[in-house]
Amino acid sequence: MKVKEYHTYRALYCGLCKCTGRCLSCSARFALSYDFVFLALLRMALTGELPEFDRGRCIAHPIKARTYAKSCGSLIFSARAGALLTYYKVLDDIADTRAFGRFACRLVLPFARRAARRAGELSSLAERIEVHLGVLSEMERRRGTSADASAEVFGRLLADVGSYGLSDKQERIAAEVLLRVGKWIYFADALDDYERDIKNGNYNPLAMAYPDDPEGGKETLLFAMHAERARAADALALIRFPDSGTQAILENILFCGLAKQEYKLSKTEKSQ
Repeated sequence: MKVKEYHTYRALYCGLCKCTGRCLSCSARFALSYDFVFLALLRMALTGELPEFDRGRCIAHPIKARTYAKSCGSLIFSARAGALLTYYKVLDDIADTRAFGRFACRLVLPFARRAARRAGELSSLAERIEVHLGVLSEMERRRGTSADASAEVFGRLLADVGSYGLSDKQERIAAEVLLRVGKWIYFADALDDYERDIKNGNYNPLAMAYPDDPEGGKETLLFAMHAERARAADALALIRFPDSGTQAILENILFCGLAKQEYKLSKTEKSQ
């Protein structure tokens, strides 16, 4: 990523952080990640919204002013959608995690619930998220579902989130990009958490789908990740970008960021 693009990417994260504190709560900022910047950038690209920038200080950077993106529709949506996803993830962790981890999640729950309630304008989206997670939890509970089937549910969840409220063509493109990225994330988590899940007796789609050939299963998931990333890139190519900077950052994430993670996972698996 070029220096200019990196600074824009970081400024969008800072803007999303400020937007989250203003729209939801200060505590909700701790759940932020660059994943939600990807969501904001994708919606900006589809709607033609161009970010505006300013400089200022914050609690995390009180000494030196930093460039940040001003609040806009895509950042507000991403902040609210992120609060909903965080809340349901905490609920899911409470159901799946063992004693100490469950206790830690319960400490976080009131803050996550408060932020989710403040995202009230997305109540119908919250219902969709809850339905998808219910289906996914049931599939994982049965432990007989293919890795691709459960990844599809998670991908559909992200597709519903990212395409919410867009026009028909925008919705189709956003849904396709995020379906593929969602499946990629699910497969990546399965690979990354494999050893830990086996040790702790937790559900892992790789272990369930390939109990007799984990090494072959790892190669299969890596191939599937590459295929999903390529399909996401094909969908991204359908967008008429409002500026070259947004396009460059999104393409960098897909072509370089995800590819680099695939490489790291392949090396990790071969070294184990």
